[in-house]
Amino acid sequence: MLTIFIENPIIFIGYSLDDKNIQSILKSIIKCLTKEKIEKLKDRLIFCQWTPNSIETEMSDSTLLISDTIIPIKLITTNDFIDVYTVLANNKRKLPIKILRQMKGMVYDFVKSNNSKSKIYVTDNLENIENIHNAEFVYGVGLKDRFAEVGIKGIELKDVLLDSIKSREWDAIKISELCLPFLNGKYIPYFKHLRAAGYLNDNNNIDEDNETTEFSPEFIKKVNDVKTESFYPSASYVRKKEEINKSYKSLHDLISTNNQIHILMYTPFSKASRPGEYVAFFTIQIPTMEGPGIVFLGCDAYSEFGFHTGVEEDESPANILKHIYLLTEDEKFVIHRDKGFTLVLDRYEELSERIEGIIKPVNGRLLFNKKFHDKITKPMREGFLKH
Repeated sequence: MLTIFIENPIIFIGYSLDDKNIQSILKSIIKCLTKEKIEKLKDRLIFCQWTPNSIETEMSDSTLLISDTIIPIKLITTNDFIDVYTVLANNKRKLPIKILRQMKGMVYDFVKSNNSKSKIYVTDNLENIENIHNAEFVYGVGLKDRFAEVGIKGIELKDVLLDSIKSREWDAIKISELCLPFLNGKYIPYFKHLRAAGYLNDNNNIDEDNETTEFSPEFIKKVNDVKTESFYPSASYVRKKEEINKSYKSLHDLISTNNQIHILMYTPFSKASRPGEYVAFFTIQIPTMEGPGIVFLGCDAYSEFGFHTGVEEDESPANILKHIYLLTEDEKFVIHRDKGFTLVLDRYEELSERIEGIIKPVNGRLLFNKKFHDKITKPMREGFLKH
């Protein structure tokens, strides 16, 4: 009870200042307090006193004599308690000081270290937090600004990857300065936001003398070193380009003499593929919220361009389209589940909705229409590539 009186305001409504029970409680509290602590009770002990006189509700400083000790109090005098209740109803809920101290310590630890031992769950959706298992502290934040829903420093690579497909209307300058330079990974869609923020020159590079504080020389070099070839399969496969085109005169020849992984690797370098050719090694169950898709390859025409992304496999057990290997400038791409090609698109309902209706099985195969290119392939290219 002592802690309650020291850390919280206590309002007495419907009790007389001379009430024996109130006097007894206060007497017990006083015995444990020094004079300095008693003085601090001034703003924490509030008595509401009703008067039959028709007056306006007012609050004033007063005192209460308990066991020869004068206690400072706040005295509210009113003829109608509705005034008091209205103020209380409009008063926003305050968190207890003890909880605030815990929050301060845990959030500070979380911010100052990437390896915080505190089990903190940060969310902007407090309506759906049933899946929290080991969190010791749930921190919910909701700000008017759309970008602040995640927090600049809280944006992860998978968020940026998803944004490259479905724009989240982030501030390009803030993303460019406060997010992109601090992302770890080889395959990052830098160019969507750098281009929109005006940080790219005519060659789609960042000027080496750019004075933006957050742009370190290492970051500028990393961005400027991105080439289309950066997204090709490994060098050992690139070196096979000439051999591939010499050995296989048609896509059928390539498919009939190689295993599935080599087919996936070799096809982008083959000049033998022709518009209209299509092969599907596996049909695929349309990805749902219950689990990932099944390995398959679909192609109707290929150019020499191909790219994959190398993000670590997401620890979530249920991803949609776990691995994507995109090829060409229009509707040529491969999706499969070999870990060598990994673009993790986490299990987001928004992505599921975008995919619905643009991938469809036809005679046991999967066809991809132009809508898929417009909504997924094209925006991803604009994020990952300079041109």
